[in-house]
Amino acid sequence: MGVVLNLATCIDTLANASALPIVTLHSAAVPLSLWSLAMAQALFFFPQLWSSLIADRFARRFNGITAYAATLLATAISILVTANALREHSLFLYLLARLMNGLFRHTSLFAALAIHELPDASKGCDARKLSRVSLIAAMVFGGALGDYVADVAAATDILAVMEFATALALMFLSFTCTFRSKAGNAVPTVKAYKNWLMKQSSHWIPAFAPSALSASYGSMIQCMYPFIDRNFFHLDYVYIGLHMAVLIAVQVFLAPFVVKRYGERNPWMIHICATFLFLGAWTSPWVTNNGLVLYLCMTLLLTDLPAAVLELMFSSAAEGDFKASEKGFAITLHRHVKQTLKQWSRILLVSVHTMLGNREDATRVATMPIAMGLVALIFTRQTSAALIVVPLAAWVLATSPPLDGEAIWTPFMSQLRSMISVRPTDGP
Repeated sequence: MGVVLNLATCIDTLANASALPIVTLHSAAVPLSLWSLAMAQALFFFPQLWSSLIADRFARRFNGITAYAATLLATAISILVTANALREHSLFLYLLARLMNGLFRHTSLFAALAIHELPDASKGCDARKLSRVSLIAAMVFGGALGDYVADVAAATDILAVMEFATALALMFLSFTCTFRSKAGNAVPTVKAYKNWLMKQSSHWIPAFAPSALSASYGSMIQCMYPFIDRNFFHLDYVYIGLHMAVLIAVQVFLAPFVVKRYGERNPWMIHICATFLFLGAWTSPWVTNNGLVLYLCMTLLLTDLPAAVLELMFSSAAEGDFKASEKGFAITLHRHVKQTLKQWSRILLVSVHTMLGNREDATRVATMPIAMGLVALIFTRQTSAALIVVPLAAWVLATSPPLDGEAIWTPFMSQLRSMISVRPTDGP
């Protein structure tokens, strides 16, 4: 029975994450303005907050497996609504699908309850590692759908069928298997988490600020990769999926290896990564001007890896400041803070691009203040310094004329090419 639950988690990840490599097809089918994009995010975010307590009570009233099957069924319906929105180019249907996801999709909570209810759900299987591998596979699978399926609506229909079949399998499982008694007691209730959160002072804000800034910075730049890959370099969707798979592999495998190798609180590694993030933000307007290979290497070295390393280093330090009895709630709060900033940082990026119009350095204006705030936070160890630096840097960059990229970047690249192409002189 545990195998079915783990397989359901994998398929759910495939069905919901595979849209990322083909997001350009989504944006072409249902063009979104800044306001409609913000509304779509709000229709997911705020109903999710409101419905979490009700969802928790529902799951404990019945059981985690039934609740998990129900949320997958609702997700399948929302994916079908999304497919119709893409087919009919309907903004209303797209927003309706987002609202349905916000109200009914609570997979993390229900999966945790389901795992504790099934006696053999976690035996011989690392659920966390399985979800990471599933996410990488979803990127490749989504890219294949973009290249080999007739249109984006048909590809989305396939994802909906996968989710619907998984929901039916879990529903059947809920009627045939036996559950542990009072297994839900092992998972803290949402009400207990909210009560704990209301009693906390604001001391967790400076503790979580460094990792949250690192996560939001990385998310802000990485959300543009599918658009850059497709619109600038005209890559096939399979290769876009491979690019996103490598990005996830860096976050879940390479970054933890680096942190383990050099230590969780290595000051030199923190300073080097912060410097790389600063350079990545500074060079962001010019990174696509010198070919695909340089673009991939620079984004990997100046954004993806340092952002992931800093997020891991700061996360372990922040969560370690809480009492052992509060560790579970602290991890949940930290995850929610990072998820919130990641989701809304993309709206901020679109807002900056919209306000600045055709300026080529709009990405720098959006990301450089975060990088500078992170650097200020690292060197001063004061959250107030970051709160001053971020808006000040944003104001200076937004009101200043854009730098001449050709005058700065082209001579540097010419010198770099000449250094690479230098041949050793022949001997006598």
